[in-house]
Amino acid sequence: MLDLRLFLPKRVPLPLIAVASLLVVGSWVPLALILHYTQIYHTSPRIHLFQDMDNQPKLKTQAASPVFNDGRAMRRPVEGTIARGHLGAAQGTALHTGLASGHGENNSFITGFPEGLEVDEFFLARGQEKFNTFCYPCHGKGGHGDGPVNKRALSLQTGDPTASYGTSWTPSANLVKSENGALTYGEAAYPNGEIFNVITHGKNNMAGYGHAIPVEDRWAIVAYVRALQLSQAPEAATAANDAPASKATKTAAR
Repeated sequence: MLDLRLFLPKRVPLPLIAVASLLVVGSWVPLALILHYTQIYHTSPRIHLFQDMDNQPKLKTQAASPVFNDGRAMRRPVEGTIARGHLGAAQGTALHTGLASGHGENNSFITGFPEGLEVDEFFLARGQEKFNTFCYPCHGKGGHGDGPVNKRALSLQTGDPTASYGTSWTPSANLVKSENGALTYGEAAYPNGEIFNVITHGKNNMAGYGHAIPVEDRWAIVAYVRALQLSQAPEAATAANDAPASKATKTAAR
């Protein structure tokens, strides 16, 4: 068997060792320079070989511009412009507003559900899913107003006054509450259109969810709220459903 040691010098010359060491250490210098260059602040743009329209003259959000008379770079929508998917809301349909006839001065919230919506088990299941996603944190899964956010806020109010940072909390609405055999948020007091409107735009300290929940899903939540009322307060909910429709309308506030 060939022994490679026979071909190696008995003693490596010191100059060769020195040169080899310098070469090894020198190979680290470019890496150190690259690392240093990436970590320091630069007053000029870095080397950008492939531009791909990354660097070009432009005006950022809220910037001023001498091109337009109002001095703003951001342009307002052309009058009459309707955002994609918001045509129904602009036309004031009951489906998108919850109002009986659009944007009138003496309008009323609709009872029941708009035409084209089929309230079935799948619709209610969708409403339950969205309710548990957006409404449960405050109103609770049963609609009793006992969600975790509400419980936490109330505990801060009743405990150490410094824990709430001086803020106050309005308890979440109990959607299935009934008094004297009538639902507080039943059809007579809160028509379906008004609940839809509250989900869309909010009320008091409750923020609106119109930006996050599609129109049909908001109506599905309304249907699920009615189902919760029927399951938690069946007698009051049945009485509300049997009431004349004329008693279940409510003029929309302006």
